[in-house]
This record gives sequence, structure tokens and C-alpha cells, in this order.
Amino acid sequence: MNAFPVMLNLQNKRVAVIGGGSIAERKVRALLPHQPELSVVSPEVTPGLAALHEEGTLVWQKRAFHSSDVLNCFFVVAAAPHSVNEEVARAVHPSTLLNVASDASLGNATIPAFEQAGSLTLALSTNGASPAYAKQLTTAWAAQFTQQDEAYVAFLRTCRQLLKTKDVSAAYKREQLIQLLDPLYKDVRAQEQLLATLHALPDQ
Repeated sequence: MNAFPVMLNLQNKRVAVIGGGSIAERKVRALLPHQPELSVVSPEVTPGLAALHEEGTLVWQKRAFHSSDVLNCFFVVAAAPHSVNEEVARAVHPSTLLNVASDASLGNATIPAFEQAGSLTLALSTNGASPAYAKQLTTAWAAQFTQQDEAYVAFLRTCRQLLKTKDVSAAYKREQLIQLLDPLYKDVRAQEQLLATLHALPDQ
């Protein structure tokens, strides 16, 4: 599969995970920080998933899969035994995003290896060649990310949002955004000086 990478906003979106084992739990824990309306469908679940249900973090449908479980879902993750996953794939509407843990070809979405460090998210896929290697690479990257890097990304965000409010040309804005990538601006004093300059620009 030569997949097209995309970032999804799952906040308040209906997401169903079919399955209750360790793979399902791993998928659930990856999804939860993105604040979906999450349900898990499985007769049995891991202690970790049961605890999340008790906390009210997710809804556990304690039974076998039924086609109605994926009705009106934005995203479905099939993480049950393969025979159940095949049933899920048949039930899901073609316009629904579907990730199938046991056979990616049954779905239309894959979940790449990813790591988050502050405001940065790095996602990497080997297109099925070696998910373990993709995970190794993203983990190695995250280990190199420092507090200074996190502060720099926050500075970049502030500058970009500030430029949007200023009455300057598009060419000037592009020039400034490129200038921000100079390593000089990892220094706090240089950041403060540039922010003062941007604040002084006329507002729209």
C-alpha cells in the first residue's frame, strides 16, 4: 500500500475499537489523547481497558460485534481475531475510515509509528515493510528532542499567529517565517527582540 499521510482531528468524533485484547488496548491508549467519543466492543477486555471503562474514559459494549456498532462512526479500528475483523470490514461503510490490525489490506487507513514531543508530532511508516523499524526510528528522534526545542516550537507558533494579525504583505510574512528557521532564533534573547519587532508592526 502506497498510503497518503494525513493528520486527523478526532476530537468528539465517534470512534469504535472492535476487540478487547492487548492490541486493542494499545490502539485505545494511542487514541485517547486525541479526545474521541470512544467505544470498545468485545465480550472480554484486558484489565487496563476495564479500568478505563470504570473511569468513564470509554464505553465498553460487553458483547460480540454487531454491524450496528460501526454505524455513523468516523473511524473504526478492528483489533479482534481475524475472523471478526473480516466481519467488521464487511460491515463498515466505504466512507468510514477503517484500520484492520490483522490485515491492513482489508481497511483504508493505517496507523503509522508516531511520537509526540511537545507540539511536535513525528509519524513514520515503512508502508508495511517493518512497523518495528518505523517505531525504532520515531523513538530515537523523540529522545533527541530537548526542552529548548520545545520552547523554540512554541516561539514559532507565536510568531506565525502574530504575523496573521499584522497589516503587512504576504511576501513579508513569508520572508519572516523563513527567517525564523535561522538557528539564531533558538536563543531566547533573539526571540524576544524579534517578537518586539513583530508586535510593533501595524495591526490589520
